[in-house]
Amino acid sequence: MKYYYFLTLVLLLCFAGVSAQVVEVTTEVINPKGLLLHGNELYIAESGPGRISKIDISDPNAMPSIVIDGLNEPRELALIGDDLYIAEWFFSANGRISKFDITATNPSVVEVFSGIVPSGLTASGDFLFFGDTGNDKIVKIDVTVPNPSAIDVVNLSSNPESLFVHENTLYIGESGQKVSKIDVTVPNPVLTEIITGVASPRSLAIFDDELYIGESTMARIIKIDPEDTNPTPIVVVEDLVNPEGMAFNQGELYFSEFLGNRISKFVVEPLSVNSFEKSSTFTIYPNPADDYITVSGLKRPTKYYIFSAIGMKVYSGYLSKNIKIDTTSLLSGLYFLELEDGIVLKFIKN
Repeated sequence: MKYYYFLTLVLLLCFAGVSAQVVEVTTEVINPKGLLLHGNELYIAESGPGRISKIDISDPNAMPSIVIDGLNEPRELALIGDDLYIAEWFFSANGRISKFDITATNPSVVEVFSGIVPSGLTASGDFLFFGDTGNDKIVKIDVTVPNPSAIDVVNLSSNPESLFVHENTLYIGESGQKVSKIDVTVPNPVLTEIITGVASPRSLAIFDDELYIGESTMARIIKIDPEDTNPTPIVVVEDLVNPEGMAFNQGELYFSEFLGNRISKFVVEPLSVNSFEKSSTFTIYPNPADDYITVSGLKRPTKYYIFSAIGMKVYSGYLSKNIKIDTTSLLSGLYFLELEDGIVLKFIKN
């Protein structure tokens, strides 16, 4: 049943010609790569200037502030407790993993591990997983151990580019244009291929059981069902400039554009498909609308919400019989009006 609801929603969106509405968060970053969200603070690895900055996503006027600098090409971030771990691409002749305490007033960088050029970084429990660039494998270290040694996890057929752990499953993006997975709880995990033909999968994220993949050289973000034996990629947003980092805040996906020098976001969580009901009791007119809409069939005052086709709330208020809702400021396109009792009505703004 869920499939048919989803298919219906997709058809509605395609018919309306609506694509994801990208919102620019900041352009005050240089070569941003890895992102990590902790509460309302979005941490950003700025590879070019060698620093970690952060921005308060709850403040629409916030500007990034520098947290740590003096790093060497920071690429990916992971959090264990209050320690933010950083994969630095080059440090002297080799790469390293470093960390700092995000609660410290004046944080300082501490080296955790060196000797491998790390590609991809993610955490599960007390373990950090990262790629061993050049040796085509995934390794892990126990961060509770002083001077930890790298433990081989699984061998790959090409260089690892991105890692993401979700519910004991480690997803791996490889330069060989594929994404695979392993079970991190198994002593000798078997690498299972999920999808091939993905170009430079340099960022991965999971939301609502769907795997999002940032294809850097294809300038887009796609999504797949990772449990499907033959998944079909769906383009979520395109025409980007090297998307190389992703972080979810519930239904909002934040992403970095490496050569675009910006952080943007868009809403990927649509209005619940379970609420798309047809009702002969209520009607929106005129539909399509120009300056206003009216809802017929109301028996009592009710709260209402208007959502865009991708589920972004654009209006809310109270509605009663014969009251008009001003739609002059809405852009042309498909919208959904949800009433307090869960009834959802569709209308088009000219």
